[in-house]
Amino acid sequence: MTNHISRDCWNQNVRVNCIAPGPIATSFLDGVSNFCFQQDFILGKGLKYSLFPHRIGKPEEVASLVAFLLSDDASYISGQTVICSGGMTFARNI
Repeated sequence: MTNHISRDCWNQNVRVNCIAPGPIATSFLDGVSNFCFQQDFILGKGLKYSLFPHRIGKPEEVASLVAFLLSDDASYISGQTVICSGGMTFARNI
């Protein structure tokens, strides 16, 4: 959808991008973080846990990405989904 809308808006000098955040320390995550993002819980469910920075992201880190995408430095970026997750991946343990 992001790519399609960006193609429709490109001639109007409008850039359209999407940010896909991982776990970010916000009130949304407060009720979930103690349950879902503990390493012991995830490993106990047969999942391999990998969070490269070994921490939850900060709202300021996502805000910095937004500021970059709004800047002239990102004038050639449109129709993209930018993943801001600290390298987090979930994969089945086999």
